[in-house]
Amino acid sequence: MLDGILVTAMEKNLPLLLKIFDYIAAVLYGLLTALFSALVVSPDWPMPFGMVAGIFLGTAAFAVVFIASRKVAGGFELLMSGMIICMSTGMIGGMWITGGNPSAFELSAFSILAGLYVQFHLHMYDNSLHGETVIKD
Repeated sequence: MLDGILVTAMEKNLPLLLKIFDYIAAVLYGLLTALFSALVVSPDWPMPFGMVAGIFLGTAAFAVVFIASRKVAGGFELLMSGMIICMSTGMIGGMWITGGNPSAFELSAFSILAGLYVQFHLHMYDNSLHGETVIKD
C-alpha cells in the first residue's frame, strides 16, 4: 500500500521530491557516519587507523541508508552522493576522533553540514550540465 502512495505522489512532483529526498539522505549519511565513527573509533588509536576505520564505517553507514531507501530513489541517485559523503566524512571524522576527541554534537554537526554541502554542489553541477528537470504532462 505504501508503495502505491509513494509512486502516486512522486509522479506528480518527482523532481522536487527527489531533491528533497537527496538532502534527507545526505543528512542521514552524515549522521550515521558520525554515529558509527563515534561508537567504534577510539581516541587512543593512531590517526591512520582512525582514518581507515572511518572510511569503512562510512561505507557501512552508506549501506544502511542505501538498503533502507532504495525503493524511493534509484541506486545511482543514492550511490553518487552517498559514497562521496560517507567515505569523506568517515575519514575526516575518524582522524578527528583520534587527534582531537570531538564531542558527539561537533562530530554530528560537521558530518551533517559536510553532507549537505556535497549534495548542494552535486545538484549545482547537475544543473550546469543539463539544467533543471521539468516533467510535462
